[in-house]
Amino acid sequence: MKLESYNNLLELFFDRYQLENKNEIFLQSLKNENSNFTWKQTFDAIQNLSLFLDQYITTNDRCLLISENRPEWLISDLSIMLSKGITVPAYTTYVERDYEFLINDCKPSVIIVSDATQLKKINTIIKKHSFIKKVISFENIKDKNVTFIEEIFNQTYKQEKNFKEIGLRRKDISCIIYTSGTQGNPKGVMLSHGGILNNCEGSTKLLKEIITTKPKFLTWLPLSHSYEHTVQFVQIAVGAKIFYAESIDKLIKNMNDCSPDIMTAVPRFYQNLYQKISSTFKKATGVKKLLVNSTTRIGKKYFLKEKLSLPTLQGYGLTETSPVVSCNPIDDIRIETVGPPFKGNEVMIAEDGEILVKGENVMLGYWNNPTETDKVIQNGWLFTGDIGTIENGYLKITDRKKDILITPGGDNISPVKIESELTKIEFIEQALVYGDNKP
Repeated sequence: MKLESYNNLLELFFDRYQLENKNEIFLQSLKNENSNFTWKQTFDAIQNLSLFLDQYITTNDRCLLISENRPEWLISDLSIMLSKGITVPAYTTYVERDYEFLINDCKPSVIIVSDATQLKKINTIIKKHSFIKKVISFENIKDKNVTFIEEIFNQTYKQEKNFKEIGLRRKDISCIIYTSGTQGNPKGVMLSHGGILNNCEGSTKLLKEIITTKPKFLTWLPLSHSYEHTVQFVQIAVGAKIFYAESIDKLIKNMNDCSPDIMTAVPRFYQNLYQKISSTFKKATGVKKLLVNSTTRIGKKYFLKEKLSLPTLQGYGLTETSPVVSCNPIDDIRIETVGPPFKGNEVMIAEDGEILVKGENVMLGYWNNPTETDKVIQNGWLFTGDIGTIENGYLKITDRKKDILITPGGDNISPVKIESELTKIEFIEQALVYGDNKP
């Protein structure tokens, strides 16, 4: 599949759908055996939900999606696109004040929730806003104002939308993913269809050497996280079978249940896994490859290739870059780096060491926040806030710009470098270096 030729993510899905056996399971829940979808059932569900959404949204209207990982998540995302809307994922761990900010900021026309627990968090907020036209739930809730999604799926649609004629372009907004907001309120990162497709192109090239004809993926990172959100389209691109984990508490069990070929994760997962697993891990779970992406490195002693003959491909990215900037290739893993940049990504190191990124993968900006957008994007370059170097084409992360310590003599000291050396000592698990003029 020539991903560079697609105008939008719907075209990617439709072309893959045309290639697949329509009766094979595509999406499988490990929590609910009745929540499984073949390729044909997925296609039909997307059509039905999109036709239903057309009654409530128009082009670029936002749809807030609050749910744990499950097959209906991907179906909803694609349905919103098919109706030319914009998906706004939200973490299920948010509390009412978090949702209130998101809803006031993005003003969704439709809200989709997984169940009554999630609805309860936002019910009071919904009643305040007339711009919210419809609420849909994945579970049957006894509320006359909420539509059960199964009722929508069971309808016979009177027309079939043409995925190839929707008219969405690569530069159009696909989703708005809110950052954590460690300083002030979260910022809504606008990611384009082209940015995610660019990431898919780099990822499929990376996976070409390691995937089987029908790879199995286990999805467990929240789909509201930009990394896992993009990964679902990589899964489509390679024709994968997608398993949805029950919960993080049952992750090891779920790995054994479905024996995935590939998993994606963040550094902390590998650190925890390293501490808990025995030499029987690979035999017990069937996992063959692990992919990691983050703004932080795993740490050499946690690399599972050295301990379990399990290749770990470490990369680097952030929400604002759709999210992957670079990743180590399977045939040339350099543990101290985060790999070479993906095709189409330009990476430059500024005079002060900050990593700058330019390319289609860079966000369109922050939703409703041009001031913050202008602070981080200048002349097309995204200022990441990370410090690094490029060595023989491989990117290496050394620090966060805001963490650099400046001595009275004007020297710049990287605490991460010192911390990294300290954690190489066998009995030191974690280390923190700080300046004595800092709190």
